Amino acid sequence: MAGFGSALARMDAAIMAVLNDGSACYTDRNGVAYPPLSIIIDFNVEITGPEGMYSTAQVGITFNATDLAEAVRGGMFVYDRRRFVVEDEIANDGHVITVACMEQI
Repeated sequence: MAGFGSALARMDAAIMAVLNDGSACYTDRNGVAYPPLSIIIDFNVEITGPEGMYSTAQVGITFNATDLAEAVRGGMFVYDRRRFVVEDEIANDGHVITVACMEQI
């Protein structure tokens, strides 16, 4: 019988296979390039603050932690000839990570 961890990994892979927007390359702030990975990209991320929900100009990029353990501030995703610089981590449940990025024009 398969364990819970392997079932969760299969579920994460299935979700990414259906919802992904394509493949992106990631380079950390030290210039180390990583292999392409599947990402989900969300424009105009909404953030909850003391005044409630508000839209931002930030872009949310979501990826599986098995593909990339972390994306740190100053790192860069290149997706469809567009560059997104990592500003902050929004969510990390140990399986799926979402970071807030600004598009570099």
